[in-house]
Amino acid sequence: MNSRKKKVVVVLALGSVLLVWRIFALIQKYGPQAAEATEAVAATPAPMPAPANSRDAMLETRLAAQRAVEKQSWGRNPFSDVAGVVRRIGEQPVQQIAETPVPPVIRFSGTSKSADQWMVAIDGNIHRIGDMVLSQYKIIGITRHTMTLEFGGWTYTYEAGRPGATVAPFREESR
Repeated sequence: MNSRKKKVVVVLALGSVLLVWRIFALIQKYGPQAAEATEAVAATPAPMPAPANSRDAMLETRLAAQRAVEKQSWGRNPFSDVAGVVRRIGEQPVQQIAETPVPPVIRFSGTSKSADQWMVAIDGNIHRIGDMVLSQYKIIGITRHTMTLEFGGWTYTYEAGRPGATVAPFREESR
């Protein structure tokens, strides 16, 4: 072996030793550590005292309304108005949360436009705006990829290719 190859082998050997040492140091510093078991302390929440005045009663009412909202299904629009009835407690109005209805299960196949009139295929039948579906849901809007039904103060918007519907409170100006 000539002297040039010997120098290359020595440099590679020293470099590999330094590389292994650095990798070991990084693993020790940033690698996963052994888990240490700690004794868990079971904390029991203190019982809430009964509301003493009207301010506490209003707070309890609002917390109950918040818990009702938290129980609603995900997928709703958090920025839309919550449909409900406003009732008064003392001097301040509190909004009562209404249950979001379940949309009807229908087979929305698609839409078509003929002579400036949109038509929609639902469960194998052709319908137009103003027709009734399932004898109670009125078709109030059809676009290229969506169809909107209305019943009982709620709108159900079906989108082509998506299962289910988007449910929202009915607004007269949305027509």
